Formats: sequence, C-alpha cells, structure tokens
Amino acid sequence: MSIKDKITSKLLKVYINKKLKKAGEMLEFKLDSKNKSIAMKIKLLGEDKDLEVNINKYDINEINDKFFIKISEINTNKEWINILSKELLKEKDFEISNEIYNLLKIVA
Repeated sequence: MSIKDKITSKLLKVYINKKLKKAGEMLEFKLDSKNKSIAMKIKLLGEDKDLEVNINKYDINEINDKFFIKISEINTNKEWINILSKELLKEKDFEISNEIYNLLKIVA
C-alpha cells in the first residue's frame, strides 16, 4: 500500500464514519489503488461479529459531470450479503459524491 493509499484510506475512513455513526463504526479501511481494491471492517450495532467487506475490483467513471463507482468483485463474511451483492451491486454504476471522487482521484 502506497503512502497516498494510506492517507486516502484514513480520510475515507473518517468520512465514512461520519455517515455511519448512527449504525456503527468503520474499524478498518484499506484502499489499494494499484489493484483497484478496498478492504473494510465495520462494527455494526446489534451485530456480534464485525462485517468484513472486500471489494476486489472497482472502477471510477465520470458520466455527464457526475462520478460513479462500479464494483466488479465483492465478498463479505456474511453469506446473505454475498448473495444480495451479486444480484444488486455487481457491475452497476453507483453515484459517488464529489468529496469521495476527489479523495479517490488523489491516488488514481
């Protein structure tokens, strides 16, 4: 993991924790811009075990002045999430905020 990835990971962790604060806490966030992967560990309220999420391949695209992330490969430690993610997330574009895009652009 490069220095830029480490800095961006810390910034994204802080940003995501602000969004997650009512539901839990991001414990780990590791971005690998070279391999286009993200590893996360999240403590969710009401859950005994932390949620582990590995995005093994992602792409960032700009369409009509909006920014999108497309997830090609995702795995978690929860089988039901793996099943749903294959149906609902894989190979679909999801709009991301300008703040997230600007952080990711640093390491692109």
